[in-house]
Amino acid sequence: MIKFVIGTRAELIKMIPVILEAKDLEYEVIFTGQHNVDYLLEKFQIKDKINYKYLTKPRKGFELNTKEAIKFGLKYSFLLKKHLDKNDIVIVHGDTISTLIGAFAGYMKRIKVAHIESGLRSWDPFEPFPEEIIRNTVDYFSTILFVVSKLTYRNIKRQFPWKKHVYNTGNTINDSALLAYKLGKDIEIYEEDYGLVSVHRHENLKSKYRMAKIVKIILETAKRIKLIIPMYENTKKALVNYGLYDYLIKNRNIKIVEPMDYITFIKYLANSRILLTDGGSIQEESLIFKIPSILLRMKTERIEGLLTGLNYLSKLDIKETIKKIDEYLEGKYNKDFINPYGKPGSSKKIMRILKNYRAI
Repeated sequence: MIKFVIGTRAELIKMIPVILEAKDLEYEVIFTGQHNVDYLLEKFQIKDKINYKYLTKPRKGFELNTKEAIKFGLKYSFLLKKHLDKNDIVIVHGDTISTLIGAFAGYMKRIKVAHIESGLRSWDPFEPFPEEIIRNTVDYFSTILFVVSKLTYRNIKRQFPWKKHVYNTGNTINDSALLAYKLGKDIEIYEEDYGLVSVHRHENLKSKYRMAKIVKIILETAKRIKLIIPMYENTKKALVNYGLYDYLIKNRNIKIVEPMDYITFIKYLANSRILLTDGGSIQEESLIFKIPSILLRMKTERIEGLLTGLNYLSKLDIKETIKKIDEYLEGKYNKDFINPYGKPGSSKKIMRILKNYRAI
């Protein structure tokens, strides 16, 4: 049986198209309970269409620190192991604690582990943290690796030359984002000319110095275009603690709103003129909808996005970043690039390989 192990909303979003492709197979989706994903299943209209269960009672999520993350991961890896059989294939996605839980449980059970979205690397264990560490570890535990691009394929071959089953399928975000856009076609947007801002990275929120630079970049951008900021609670908390929140809330050209569900967010992203973000997957989504993006980071694991010219790694250099923002708002970027993370159809490729895997 195929066992999908999923913990967060972000994982589920990218896995939904893959799960739907498994409809003719014997499978089960195991949610670790790190996030409650019921509302997301309802939004994507699949709650009654898939076979799933929760490993433990869902929790709101938690603020990551190394000790707590290790404790959580070990506890639920051993719990999950009891739900696995010797003929199962465990499928995990990405770089969260739940990804590590699924991969480690499968590894301990000595069964096959498939890692979707493998091979992404920043080559710095603390940028982003803990994702970079988790990705490396999960790729080591995995038998089957579904990479998203030519570069990520080379990364795996460089690190793990003995791995035989490495497949460049592109990224399933192409399927997920377009499905979300289709589902949100009737959502009304009341703004016509705006930029979108998303800030939540652990390494940024823990640094007053970084957050001050990010706020400065946001304020300078707001002089040029109206900004919409879906504000996460942990982001707001950090801004308040650092005395930076008032600078945003008092700016008439900045609109702070509640966090959006994924389908609404995709609609706003697709209709924006520029994106300012420190996120991961959103870098890929910006390429799908050809929205120029400023990455509020020091490093990124999605190097190929930078090569398109549509994603710009700011390194929080205020002066140079504002220059790039002006270029983007003036339309000085190439829209005719080839998406390095593939085309829609990745989910079908992945499931086709898994269906035939026992014949390998």
